[in-house]
Amino acid sequence: MKKIIIVISLFIFNFSYADLIVKKGEIAPNFSLFPLKGKKISLKEFKDKKVVLINIFSITCKPCIEELPGLNKVNDEYKENLQIIGITLDKNKSEVEQFVKENKINFPVCLDYTREFLGKYLNLKEKIEIPINIFVGLDGNIVEIKQYVDEKTLRKILDGLIKK
Repeated sequence: MKKIIIVISLFIFNFSYADLIVKKGEIAPNFSLFPLKGKKISLKEFKDKKVVLINIFSITCKPCIEELPGLNKVNDEYKENLQIIGITLDKNKSEVEQFVKENKINFPVCLDYTREFLGKYLNLKEKIEIPINIFVGLDGNIVEIKQYVDEKTLRKILDGLIKK
C-alpha cells in the first residue's frame, strides 16, 4: 500500500508554537474547505491514503513566497503519496487568485472565510509568524510542525514519512 502525506501550511505573523492549538503527536482535527479551484476537500479523505502537508501562509509574507518554489517542486515529485493544502490568511479572493497564478502554485489553496480550520489549529488571539507547515501522517496524526521549510528540509521530512 502506498503511503500518503498531507501537508498544510499556514502563514501568520509573529508566530510562536505556543499559539498553536494543535501539537505534534496529536490527531489532526478534521476540516473541510473549498479551494479556489475544484471541489470541497476534507482532511479525513486522505487518511490511510496520503501524507498531508498543510501550508498556512499570506500573500504578503516574504518567507511564505520564498518557500513556494520548493513546495511546487515537491508537490510534482511526491504527488502520488502527498497532498499539499495551502490555507491563506488573506480574505480577498481575487488578490489570492492573482497570487496563485503569478506564483504558479500547483496545489489547492483555500481561503478560510468561516475560520473553521483556523479555529481548530491556531489561537487567533495572538499574532503569529508565518509560514507554518503542519505534516500529517497516514494515520491522521501530526508528525511535524515547522515554520519556513526550505526544499532540502522538506524533502528530508517527506522521505522519512513516505516509503517509496
